[in-house]
Amino acid sequence: MKKLALMLLVISFGAKAFEYKLAGGLLLNNHEVDTNDGYKEEMDYSFQLGAIAYHELQTNLKFRSGLLYTRKDFKGELSGIDYELTFSYLTIPATIQYQIDNAPLSLIGGLNAQIKLSDDCEVDTGTCSVQDPESLVTPLVFGAAMDFNQKFSGEFTYEYPLGDTAKKTETSSFVFNILYKL
Repeated sequence: MKKLALMLLVISFGAKAFEYKLAGGLLLNNHEVDTNDGYKEEMDYSFQLGAIAYHELQTNLKFRSGLLYTRKDFKGELSGIDYELTFSYLTIPATIQYQIDNAPLSLIGGLNAQIKLSDDCEVDTGTCSVQDPESLVTPLVFGAAMDFNQKFSGEFTYEYPLGDTAKKTETSSFVFNILYKL
């Protein structure tokens, strides 16, 4: 029975049922270190690139997924020493997009699965390392999308942390993507 249900699901998500868009954009990242050791966190910009696929579930409601390379950069200061953290992820959205009737506006909500590809830490002097980075993070995603014309649209979302990215470190991001319909 499980195999039959899976087969029906795969058939219903046939390649012809998907709408594909190339995506690229900017992220404004923030991080919060849960310690009283004198950390001063700063917001920093980074980027993501990839493709998003949409499958219509019913009128005005689409399942939204895809593959994106996401880089998240963070800056801060600890005891007078500046540091930069960088995380690279393969992001797989698992979100729903609701199209508002008679409007070019949609609402987006769900989760992103972000699989860590790499992490890096740089300081002005000496060396550093990211403490216990998670190999998978799943931020809650909510936001809106707007169609500019038949080919171009934009998305503005917020990624809210549901857990640590690294030891005692939570990250959140504002994401703005421009999408091109294939």
